[in-house]
Amino acid sequence: MALAAVAIGSLAAPDARARDPVEPGPELALRAALAIPAGQLSAHNDLSRSVSSAVPLIVEAGYRVRPEIVIGARFQYSPSDVRDAPEHCDGAASCWGRDVAVGAEGVYRPRPTARFIPWTGLVFGYEWFYFEYATVNAIQHSIGDGAVRGLQGGVQGGVEIRLSPHVTVGPFGEAQVGRYTHASLTTVQGTMTTSDGADITSTAWHEWFVLGVRGTLGL
Repeated sequence: MALAAVAIGSLAAPDARARDPVEPGPELALRAALAIPAGQLSAHNDLSRSVSSAVPLIVEAGYRVRPEIVIGARFQYSPSDVRDAPEHCDGAASCWGRDVAVGAEGVYRPRPTARFIPWTGLVFGYEWFYFEYATVNAIQHSIGDGAVRGLQGGVQGGVEIRLSPHVTVGPFGEAQVGRYTHASLTTVQGTMTTSDGADITSTAWHEWFVLGVRGTLGL
């Protein structure tokens, strides 16, 4: 019986360590979501008029510096439904868009060992919104692409459900706020190409409201 107890204890010990998710170590996360815009591209252009929605895909890499705190970096790529990019996307044009952001984030879990783990966090980074358009008909043949960019920050939170010692999944919400400060545009019409870029003098706030699912893998 003593030998059996020792053997069981030796087998259980690694499992106990594996189920302890509070040790310092790396952590990866992946998100898929839907984002709705609000606010303005600039003081004279509404973001919600130009873009109806986006589908963010977010990859995160972080490190647990304390049992309840994760610090890391993230990359976000969001295909977007562009419906009226200023002065270029109207009923005669086809348009595509994408929102790209990189940044740093912090995540706080007050109960990191629980089965259901509430969490909250902050994110800060830089955002680029790109759009492309094409107008091809008997009268006009014009293609082009443009971009606006600027700093972005946000608050986030959700609930993780622990599926295994190292894997969690659950819903999350995020509110991102930023200001585009620079714009650029390249247009090709026939054999003529024009490019222009400048700082946005009349900047304004815009927001993205994001809801989706987040999964994490602790290493």
